[in-house]
Amino acid sequence: MITAPARSTTWPIYAYCEAVTGLTASHGRSPFDPQRGRGIRTRLHSLRLPGAAALDAAFEVTVLIENLTDTTPASVWALFLDVDGTLLDFAAQPHRVVVAPGLPALLARLLRGFDGGLALVSGRPISALDRLFAPYRFPAAGIHGLERRDAAGRWHFTGLAPGALQPARHVLSAAVQNHPELLLEDKGRSLALHYRQAPALAGAALEAARAALAALPPEAHLQPGRFVVEIKSGAADKGTAIAQFMDEAPFSGRVPVMIGDDLTDEDGFACVEARGGHAIEVGSATSASGPAPRRRARLASPSALRAWLQDIAAGLADEAAAREVRP
Repeated sequence: MITAPARSTTWPIYAYCEAVTGLTASHGRSPFDPQRGRGIRTRLHSLRLPGAAALDAAFEVTVLIENLTDTTPASVWALFLDVDGTLLDFAAQPHRVVVAPGLPALLARLLRGFDGGLALVSGRPISALDRLFAPYRFPAAGIHGLERRDAAGRWHFTGLAPGALQPARHVLSAAVQNHPELLLEDKGRSLALHYRQAPALAGAALEAARAALAALPPEAHLQPGRFVVEIKSGAADKGTAIAQFMDEAPFSGRVPVMIGDDLTDEDGFACVEARGGHAIEVGSATSASGPAPRRRARLASPSALRAWLQDIAAGLADEAAAREVRP
């Protein structure tokens, strides 16, 4: 991604493009003016700068983000957030992730701003999410939708019971003994074999997961992800979890927006797009499964997402304050 001098905006692409072209994409209180944006892109092409194609592509993605907020005001969103690689930077081991200072409180502000229409949608168990974001407990779908806590605090479970995975535990534990660089994460209702510390062991991890899968009922399937392969029930995914949230208050009637970074988020992306909502990718322009099936808005990193969410929260607070002072 392109880095640029800081300015009073969360969009370094704008700052850089404006500095290069001598033009501005904003005016007044509006963060982006489409006509001025087209002028900047025209000037970028005419300058024939090294790396202009990458710069132009990055600018276009930034415009997609701005168009999203212009066409669908944040106040009507139902926001669904992946956690690892999206809200949080990846760590070598899942338990080593670091929660940015102020992030739990920011999510709580967003929850209020969306009138409760916010949920975490993660591969982690909900109990792990509660520890990460304490003291808050948000509506959440854990283990890729196999467990869900709705906005009223009710719990919903589906898929294989933890005991049904015992044969697979033995197979994967043996694989870790043979390859200590692998990490087995037992989530109760799923088993994740991580090879982030040794990417060269991807083949060995997949082979072990397939052997473990063969010992389980037909309902079990493999869920590949970024440096991980997971065994779980195929009865639920992030898409089914989002669909269930969207059929309930306070999510129903809102425009779903899903933000994620990985192949495991594709089901969620497909769900919100099918419902007329928006998918936002974090990180590389190409998903783990290859090029995205449609052009999507994208943020460069979890830190860029957190900065953007700060702006969204501030905007929601301004709208709420304006409503209070209206006669």
